[in-house]
Amino acid sequence: MTKLHLKSNLDKSNENELSNIMTAAMKAAIKCKTAVSPLLHRYHQTSVDYRRSDIEYRIQKIYRKALKRVCPRNMLQHYVKCYTLFALRGIYLDCADFGHSIVLYCQILTIEALTALKQMIDSGELAELFSEMFSLFADTMIVVTVSSVEEYDITYKLLTSAAGKATRFDIKVTVKNGFSFLTMMILLHPCQTNR
Repeated sequence: MTKLHLKSNLDKSNENELSNIMTAAMKAAIKCKTAVSPLLHRYHQTSVDYRRSDIEYRIQKIYRKALKRVCPRNMLQHYVKCYTLFALRGIYLDCADFGHSIVLYCQILTIEALTALKQMIDSGELAELFSEMFSLFADTMIVVTVSSVEEYDITYKLLTSAAGKATRFDIKVTVKNGFSFLTMMILLHPCQTNR
């Protein structure tokens, strides 16, 4: 799990409302995962542009259907674009939290996805994406800065370390009163643990 910090000049009550809309949209998008996953697999298996475009369109269609119930109408297309972009890069938005800024929690399971996220932040692509989203919400120009430097470093270490890569299974057989009992301890990948 890594965090994106979205800082803007949006007023706090609007920021809180937007955070709630984003969380509802993320919950709806998460429900699409089983329908989207096979399409993502096919997308990454082909290098033919027109096939990729067709698959991307089908992914957008799935997200549009799910998100139209929870997103404001004027923001729907933008949310569809956002979730499609993240999914194609292997980044899964989990939930939004409101504090001094809006914090987005993302599931990152591969180095490639983490690298893609860093490139999106460094290039300003994410700042532009969320500035458009916030501006549509507020009906005025809002500039958003996106940061995740510390979380990026932590996630990178977890994904590249020996401790972060493997899920370990320890199996122990205990004999008690003539019966055998199987005990299994599972240590989860750090990205799968709770925040």
